[in-house]
Amino acid sequence: MDPAIVDLQKLLDSEEELQKLKSLLSSWGAIQLVNHGIKNSTLDQLLHVTKEFFHLPLEEKQKYARSRIEEWKFDQMQGWGNDRMSEGQPFSWNDRLLLLAHPIGLRKSNLWPDESIPKFSEIVDDYVDGLIRIRDIMFKSISRMLNLSDDNLICKYADEGFIVSKFTYYPTSPYPDRILGAGAHTDTTMFSVILQDKEVEALQIEKDGQWYLVPIVPHALVLNISDMLEIMTNGGVKSACHRVVTNAERERISVVAAFSPPANAKIGPLKELIDEKNPKLYPILKNSSQVSADYFAHGKIFIKEIRKYGPEIMHQDMKQSNN
Repeated sequence: MDPAIVDLQKLLDSEEELQKLKSLLSSWGAIQLVNHGIKNSTLDQLLHVTKEFFHLPLEEKQKYARSRIEEWKFDQMQGWGNDRMSEGQPFSWNDRLLLLAHPIGLRKSNLWPDESIPKFSEIVDDYVDGLIRIRDIMFKSISRMLNLSDDNLICKYADEGFIVSKFTYYPTSPYPDRILGAGAHTDTTMFSVILQDKEVEALQIEKDGQWYLVPIVPHALVLNISDMLEIMTNGGVKSACHRVVTNAERERISVVAAFSPPANAKIGPLKELIDEKNPKLYPILKNSSQVSADYFAHGKIFIKEIRKYGPEIMHQDMKQSNN
């Protein structure tokens, strides 16, 4: 994938940059974001403490372990552990710490490794402050490029939603041609921001049936559109299907921040984007995260399945079709 670079500051006042954003998000569903306002030192420190955590002794990491995942409940998802798997689903070659980063009042502080890694929360907080600014500019820019008013539901969800941080370690793999660090998937949130490893390239994005490696652009942030935003924009932006390959010689880390709508929000195409020329393409979904998790657990890609069903199917019918 060629470096699809977008300058965040230019989005504020450049129509040319806005049209570039529109073209990339409607085709790739992903960009490399530069001039985003987060200090290089903050990004470097975040990668450093992430690596520190995964190099802790096993018994130390177990202090922050999540509970056994029986179903998709966010309280169960937080902490150190891996995704719930179903029989026949390929295993993902990674180790993960998942934490709710914003709003601060909803954090499970006992799962934050400050006792083992001093200043972990302080560094994450600095990063989250920058992410909130990125979130606000991106939602406003996407609204502008779709000719939506500033008080539309996308911008409202920016204020009412939350940010989940996923710290991931990909160890070296003995079979890099057969084992993926993370299998092909889309994210079920609105969009995700990825801080890549500084040296090891592994993130790939699918376009037109082909996989493209996302190059490392120093201190850039990769932004992927996720399922909920594709649905809300009625296909105006595309959810990026992506995966992570493994490496036989070098370990890799990454930090993903997922921007989610409010819990229990009903997600569907915005009425402002529906007319005779632009019919409704997606259903209105309740408990979309649970439905997405069910698909993922069965090795299916949520948004691709929804595209097949069209706007009339309800989420319970989709869930039953998985069984």
